[in-house]
Amino acid sequence: KLLKYSKRWRWVAILLAYLVAVLLIVLLAWLVIPQIVNSIMTLFNNVPQYINGIQEMLLFVQGRYGVDLDRAIKMLDDSEAMLNEVYSLGKTALPQIMSTMGNVAGNFVNVFTAIASSIYMLADKEHLLHQLRTVTHALLPRRAAEQTLRICHYANHILHVGREINRVFNGFVIGKIIDSAIIGVITFVCMTVLRLDFAVLISVFIGITNIIPVFGPFIGAVPSIFILLLVNPIQALIFCILILIIQQFDGNFIGPKILGQSIGISALWVLFSIVVGGDLLGIPGMVIGVPVFATLYGLAQEFIHAMLD
Repeated sequence: KLLKYSKRWRWVAILLAYLVAVLLIVLLAWLVIPQIVNSIMTLFNNVPQYINGIQEMLLFVQGRYGVDLDRAIKMLDDSEAMLNEVYSLGKTALPQIMSTMGNVAGNFVNVFTAIASSIYMLADKEHLLHQLRTVTHALLPRRAAEQTLRICHYANHILHVGREINRVFNGFVIGKIIDSAIIGVITFVCMTVLRLDFAVLISVFIGITNIIPVFGPFIGAVPSIFILLLVNPIQALIFCILILIIQQFDGNFIGPKILGQSIGISALWVLFSIVVGGDLLGIPGMVIGVPVFATLYGLAQEFIHAMLD
């Protein structure tokens, strides 16, 4: 903000921006990844103990209320077979996991190319934008001198569409990332205060999945509830209540405050864009489906208003 308008100091602004980004990633990895690894190891090491706890709970329910749970108890009785089945599934999926890691390694060069390109684009942003505007005006057909004003109108309209796309995507994507980070921190603090297990692992998972509109909180909550259910059903119940309160707070206060008017579409169209985007592109489509549809919706509104005028 302070240096970007001075060409003399532009390189300092770019360097500081990338240094801050790298430091945030390193800090996050240093603080969170060891905690996540420890949580996962603890979870897997204590699976037999968790299964015994669930069996005792089922036996209590069966004896107290007369519910027939023999089948579930017998299924949990063979915990070693269950663990072997999980191990077998993991071993089967190992080639696919290695293939995915190989693809990530193969795209390593593309990542560095993208970073280098972004640095050049930031360093010469104004010049590149000027060139794009010039090309936009130049490519439109010019049949007669009297059409100049109309051509300028078309060119300005195309540039307006580009600015609208940039505004919606910028506001939605950055706002959603900030919103999800806040939700992750709030979840961690609340779980720590309530002394719930696996606070770091679950809060990171909740924060990441919260990026997906509407369905994200449910995608993150269901596995988290299952993990806490293994540890203690009371903790799972407390977490259910906690996540419902947090999501209500997010949906009514934090989300609208951060995202503002960047979406501009009703809940029905948000749901529609998520379903269509998810069907076309999977999880990435669920994330970008909302800003894409919001942009098209805004442009369609402008076109209809122009036709009515």
